[in-house]
Amino acid sequence: MGNADLHDLYYIWLSSVLRPGNSSAKLLLEYFDDVEDIYNAGEKEYADAGISEKDAKRLENKDLDLANEYLAYCKKDRIGLLCYDHPYYPQRLKHIENPPALLYYRGRVEHLDDYPLIAMVGTRSCSERGFRQAYVTAYKAASYGAVVVTGLAVGIDSACTRAALDADAYSVGVLGCGIDRIYPWQNKDLFYRLSARGLIISEFAPFTRPEGTNFPIRNRVISGLGVATAIFEANEKSGALITADHALYQGRQIFAIPGAVDNSLYAGPLGLIKSGAIVFTEAEDIVSEYSLLFPHRINVDRKVNVPEKLIQKAVDNAFLDNIIVPDKESAPNRTLAKPGKAEKRAQKDKDDSKKDSSPKKVLYEEKTDEKASPHAPNPNVSALSAQEKVIYDMFEEKDVLSADEIASRGIKIDDALSSLTLLEVYGLIEMLPGGNYRRTD
Repeated sequence: MGNADLHDLYYIWLSSVLRPGNSSAKLLLEYFDDVEDIYNAGEKEYADAGISEKDAKRLENKDLDLANEYLAYCKKDRIGLLCYDHPYYPQRLKHIENPPALLYYRGRVEHLDDYPLIAMVGTRSCSERGFRQAYVTAYKAASYGAVVVTGLAVGIDSACTRAALDADAYSVGVLGCGIDRIYPWQNKDLFYRLSARGLIISEFAPFTRPEGTNFPIRNRVISGLGVATAIFEANEKSGALITADHALYQGRQIFAIPGAVDNSLYAGPLGLIKSGAIVFTEAEDIVSEYSLLFPHRINVDRKVNVPEKLIQKAVDNAFLDNIIVPDKESAPNRTLAKPGKAEKRAQKDKDDSKKDSSPKKVLYEEKTDEKASPHAPNPNVSALSAQEKVIYDMFEEKDVLSADEIASRGIKIDDALSSLTLLEVYGLIEMLPGGNYRRTD
């Protein structure tokens, strides 16, 4: 094994034993000369670096078998590794309290510090009006020279990512699961386009499931990459506000779009405005703030017309296909087409027991043969996570359930939506008009 492979192997080991979001990684990387020294260090050296006893114990696990499997998979599937000491690792990200030691990526790595990255976030259940606002803003911002960063969720995230790609601009997506997975599956076309024209990154190791607890951890990276964060429609419980909190703590500027005070979808941005966020109504309000810092990138004098046919195509894809189920009080004034089952494809996971630490099979995979059937047999219910099983069992008590009903039983709304999406991908439930779900058996 060459020195380059050993270097990458140690980084995979470090990011695996400490887990995403752990601030100890930064302490180690700043204290030791290189990652090999971190691997070879012992209890005393870790203590001298300021590492807690709990994390030091994790670091005493020097087993590289799992790291070797991850490295082999990345080589085979052409997944890139952006290590903390890589010249293209973003300095902006290094300056946050708990930067990732390693980022897995697909696509084209650029010197991101040389670009004005703007994080754009909002609710999954946006209105058609909010979707249009986000699309137009992102399209113009990208055309002026900004780089749009999103979490690749449905709703506002997908509007912004699609707009940046439609503008033929470079864009960045940050995952809350392994880089091998397309999640959510409804955005698969954006994944293909973004991996070809932009960049998809994740600090989570391959084969990591999109658990609800991953996304708040992921959000600090979204805000950390950018010079600013723009908030679109988002209610008071939206995960977008977690990104805003991270941005505030990281010293980034926050922009928020105003809306009707009696519309719950604007409760988030209006609350941020009351706390000092900068009001924006169009892309120029955001991008012009950075024209002096990035004069070689930004040109707000450029005339940009957003083609209505592109906006309508994006809206139809999101709403007529029921990829987005709008919030009831702000649903668009149109008749939603009755959807068929969303395309879904799954592979069975290997045994998820603690005794087996080997990587699990990919649940959903980028496919190159578009003629192949997107459907797969339903997995065994015993392979579901504990939370997915609890939610799946709720359908025995009631035939049709909404995410809000599930959340009312003590499950966080983001976790409920995440599990419902996975159950739909598995083919165990299907979405109905109005944001409801039912079992398929």
